[in-house]
Parts: sequence; C-alpha cells; structure tokens
Amino acid sequence: MKIRVELVGQFRDIVGSTEVLVDMEEGGTVYELLKKMADKYGKRFKERVFSAGTAGISEDVTIVLNGRVIPADEAHSISLSESSRIVLMPEAII
Repeated sequence: MKIRVELVGQFRDIVGSTEVLVDMEEGGTVYELLKKMADKYGKRFKERVFSAGTAGISEDVTIVLNGRVIPADEAHSISLSESSRIVLMPEAII
C-alpha cells in the first residue's frame, strides 16, 4: 500500500519535497513508516525524527494522522491503511 506523507518545515527541506508516497506492507505502523523514511532519506532525516542514541521518536516532532495529532509513544501501535494520510512537522504548539 502507498501512504501519503506531507512534509512541513525542516522535513520538507531534508526530503526536498512537500509530499511523498511511501510503500508499506498492509498493517504497517507509523513507527515503521518513519524508519522506512529514515532509511531512504538518510542521516539528517533520522537525526531529526529519532532521539539521539535511541530508537524513540523525538519529542520535537509532531505527527498528524488523518487530522489528529498522535503522541510519539503511540507510533509503534498505530497501524496504517491505504487511506491513511500523515503530516510530519517540527514540534507545534497547539
């Protein structure tokens, strides 16, 4: 399945696009999507998304799934579907 990811701010600058499509296995999680993107877009993306020295998602990242902000610590347990839309942006004050 293909997941549409909209990129804002530094993420747009790192990837070089405002939007990308990421191929995922059915039932893949938000965390797996971010790992896949880190593998594709390299060190700068990985360092921006994940906390230094850990596999955890940085608190300086805001993930919006289908219009709803999701906590980084839930990224491992939230499965995606073909209709999922992700917005990835630097931390937002809401």
